[in-house]
Amino acid sequence: MAPHIQRDLKGKHSVRDGHFDVNLKTESHPGAKNGMSGTIKFTASDKAPDSKNIRLLQVVRDQNLETGKEYQWTGDEADRNKMMTKATKGSGFRSGFFVDHSAALANPRTSKADPAVSPYYRDYWPNAASSQDGSKQGKTVKEASLWDYPGSSGKRRFTFETAAKGADTGYIFATLQWGFTISDPAKGKVTNEHAKAYRGPSRTFVRAVSAFNEFYKNPGASTAPTK
Repeated sequence: MAPHIQRDLKGKHSVRDGHFDVNLKTESHPGAKNGMSGTIKFTASDKAPDSKNIRLLQVVRDQNLETGKEYQWTGDEADRNKMMTKATKGSGFRSGFFVDHSAALANPRTSKADPAVSPYYRDYWPNAASSQDGSKQGKTVKEASLWDYPGSSGKRRFTFETAAKGADTGYIFATLQWGFTISDPAKGKVTNEHAKAYRGPSRTFVRAVSAFNEFYKNPGASTAPTK
């Protein structure tokens, strides 16, 4: 078998309001679950706006390369299919993205008094030993992080956009676009590992979060209950 190149994603990605520290290891397990595992951390810069609660909010696209279509979720996670973004010609939006959360643990609101359904990754997978929420008060900064292991035993492409957001202010400090392809699961071949930071969210990210809020009838959405 000819050798193939696989690489971990490690290093700092800086933008105006802070930087991401990426420490993702390529997981190669022929015939089993392949993908990437590890931690993404964000640290706000001294000059960034203050926030008492900086959290990571992640959207994802999961493509089934066997069918050439979006991966279709079943069972308790089937609601993910109902909030995927849809691209239209000339819109600039990309198809198939949804907020990375467990639909099995979330239900649409039915009353105005119901709490909002959280889009934040750690409310579903806290991984407390490996990740935390952050903050920024003047020059006192605490990093925010998440731990993840996306992967599959099938031929798939995973594409993410991870945002560092002030949960108390709504301000998005930066986003990290990253991903990889499981090109030959039988051989454990993972390719096209990539990561790049941006100052703000993409239009697709914004649309995916909006679709999440509309589906779960969160406050401010057109579907939010009024009684």
